[in-house]
This record gives sequence, structure tokens and C-alpha cells, in this order.
Amino acid sequence: MCGITGIFGSLRKEELENSVHRMSQSLIHRGPDDKGAWINKKDGVALAHQRLSIIDLSSAGHQPMTSSCGRFVVVFNGEIYNYLQLKEKLNNSKYKQSWKGHSDTEILVSAFSQWGIEKTLNQLTGMFAIAVWDLKSKKLYLIRDRFGEKPLYYGWSNGVFLFGSELKALRAYKGFDNVIDKNVLSLAHHFSKWNHNAQKKKNVHMYIQDGRTFTRWTKNKYDVITLEPMSPIQAGTVNLYSREFYQLAAERLNKGGLMMQWLPLHLVGPDDAKSILKTFQEVYPHTSIWNSFLTRIVLLVGSKEEIALDKIRFEELMRIPEIQNSAQQIGINTFLDFTDFFLTDAAEVRSFVQSADLITDDRPLLEFSPVTLLPPLKLEVDETFLNYLKYRIGNYPQVRGMMPSEKRRWEKDFRTRTAQRLSIFSQRYHGPGESAFKKKNYSEGLGEVVTYLNKKKGQPIRLKGIQWE
Repeated sequence: MCGITGIFGSLRKEELENSVHRMSQSLIHRGPDDKGAWINKKDGVALAHQRLSIIDLSSAGHQPMTSSCGRFVVVFNGEIYNYLQLKEKLNNSKYKQSWKGHSDTEILVSAFSQWGIEKTLNQLTGMFAIAVWDLKSKKLYLIRDRFGEKPLYYGWSNGVFLFGSELKALRAYKGFDNVIDKNVLSLAHHFSKWNHNAQKKKNVHMYIQDGRTFTRWTKNKYDVITLEPMSPIQAGTVNLYSREFYQLAAERLNKGGLMMQWLPLHLVGPDDAKSILKTFQEVYPHTSIWNSFLTRIVLLVGSKEEIALDKIRFEELMRIPEIQNSAQQIGINTFLDFTDFFLTDAAEVRSFVQSADLITDDRPLLEFSPVTLLPPLKLEVDETFLNYLKYRIGNYPQVRGMMPSEKRRWEKDFRTRTAQRLSIFSQRYHGPGESAFKKKNYSEGLGEVVTYLNKKKGQPIRLKGIQWE
């Protein structure tokens, strides 16, 4: 997760620079690894970026990034899942490519340069929020993925256009009025091309109310309750991470219903993450941990009953065009792709979190986290994630709807996917199996990791300097 922000309007140079730096600074928790700004006083535009390095850790992924043709300046937050396929297309085109690094941002910018904005967007698969300044047409483009996974706020203040990954970026602009007009929903029909008249669907009901208060007083019961990804340490949100809230939500679930809680590891400390997981698991005994490939946000999925993944039901749903299209946009084409989001059953990590404190309404521990003063370093976030990922070794989600031979093939492929995930961290921090993973010998590399973990006898992995301890 990164942070993007920007300004477009008639401002003095000093005011333009100061404003965009204040707005960018408000998003430092979203990207502590690097920051950058691009300012064009002549056109009255400024773009800024707070970087959380994921794919390319080098300075070659620095943003804002300008296209090689000099026409487009881009700030980007998210992941392009099919960036390697796009890179291959670009390499096979008539235009000669010269890559500076391995970031999906560089590929995105090159695609804009070669194909134009609209044609590029039609080929993107992923989750993203993008701002593009076209120096030729003098136009600012704001782009968000089809499902709005990556946030993007925008507004006007005294004739100046502002945007940012969070509302706090807009608030950082001097004179911005952040009063929300609740009548805004009446304007939704003007955006029917994009929202597909969601408000008019019989199964959609919109309420403007505090989530916990609504959960307390509604008489409805639901199959799934999920919360939007947010910072657990942000003032006012800890009451959505407490035991009492989870108990309240459990009362609003149908039998077999699921509670889903996003846990952004890059916004909390390792002890905070343990406390959230332990608190969640106390209310939902059947909890599993999920994660999209290479992101630093995990998803806790909990239920009062056991959860099994049904391959037959999955294939039935994938025959529905709308569902198939939605799944493919996040990289899910097969049952293996779907199960690859599974990290581990939380029961496997019980010993890892047993020393953590519970979060309750009268003990809002997250509000006093040291991370409120200093966001965790990338190394600390990777260490936390790695200590959950290691439990995936030899651990599979419960599945049904498979023949024995089919299940054996699936388990073999799942082990390979596990090794591919571990290979990222082994090569990044020179850990066990590094040499084998570099040669794409995933079975051998995974074996070396298992040997290492057996020697550790259940002790947590510690990343020291740039090597596994």
C-alpha cells in the first residue's frame, strides 16, 4: 500500500510546493520507504507519492515517474497482477524497450506511452489508484480499479482541485472544508455508467451511520460481515477491533456466516497484529488467514462453524459470467488460484500469539501503540508476515468436491505455490533455500526452509540486517 496525492489549480509556486508536501506527509504511514514530488508551476499541477516497496525495492521504482517519451507523469498505488504479461507485450512491440528496474509502475508508464491511457486500462488486471498528468493535452486523469479496492478521494477548495489516497490528505490542504453532505447519495444516478445503478438493486441497502452503532441496533442477520481496510491505530477505529465488537457482529451472522476483518500489517506493530488475531480468534474459533500474493494486508476470516472450500461449488459460480469476470480481475482463474490466497489456519499460529493481550472496549491497546509515533519499517513488516507465512508449509485449507487423485495433484501444486511465496523472502533476505530458489528449484528450496524451521523448534523467525537470523 502506497499513498498518492496532488493538486491542480492556480497557486503561487511556494504555496503549491508547501501544500503538496503537507498533503504527502499526512500519508507517510501508507508508504514509509520513500517519497517524491513532481511540481509544474506553469500548469499549476503537483503530484506526490509515499512509497511502500513491494515488487521492486530499488530506486528504479521511485515515483512520481515520467514516461520515456516525456509526455506522462504518473503516481500509482496498488498492484498490477498481469504486469509481467504486459511487459512481454511491450518487449514484443515495434518500440525498443529499455527497462531501468522491475516495478509494475515502470511497465504501466511505458504502456501509457505506447498504447495511450484508455487502451492500457482495458488490459490491466489488478487493484489500483492512479493519477496521470498529460503534459501534451494539459489534462489530469484520476483512475481507480473497477471494484474500488484502492481508495481515491477528490474535491474542490476555493477553485483548486485536490485528490489523495485518504481524506486526511485533503484535510491537510489549508482551507479545505471536509463537511460531508449526506444528500450526496441523491446524485448517484449521475454516475450510473460506473455504479450500474447499485442503489436501485433490490439486494442493496445503503445506510449512513456508524458501523458499530448500526450493528448494535439492526435486527437483520447476514451471511457475511466485512470491514473496509483501515488503520487499526487511527483514532476512533479501535472499537471495530475489540472483543465486544466481534461478539456483537457474531450475533448478526446467520448459521455458517463469515466475519471478515482486514489486518494491514504495515500499519501496526507485530504485537498489535498478534493482539488483533488473538482477539478475533477468541470469538470466532474457526479462523483462517488469507492474503493476496505479495501484499502486506492479510484478511482474517472467522466463523462459529468449520469452513470447507467446495471445488464443485466454486466451478458452478465461475460459470456465472459476472462472477467469472470479477474473479479474473483479481487473478483467480482456477480453484488453485483461489486457494492460493489461503495463508494458514489460525489454530496453527495459536502458540505464536498466546502471549498477546486481548483488545477490549475498556482496554483499547491499539490507541497506545508505539506505531502511532513511528510506522513499522519494511523489514519489521516482512518479519511479521513471514512468521505467518511459515505456518502454510504442510498446512492446507479444508477442501471438498475432489477425487483422491485430483486432490493429490492440487496438494502438489499448492506446495509449489507455497515455495514460490517463500522464495521471495529467501532471496530478499538471503535466507535458507536462496540458491535453489534462484534456480527455480522450488522443491529443494522448500526443503531447506523446512530444515531451518525444524532446527528453530517453533521459535519465531527474526530478520537481522539483511539476513535471516
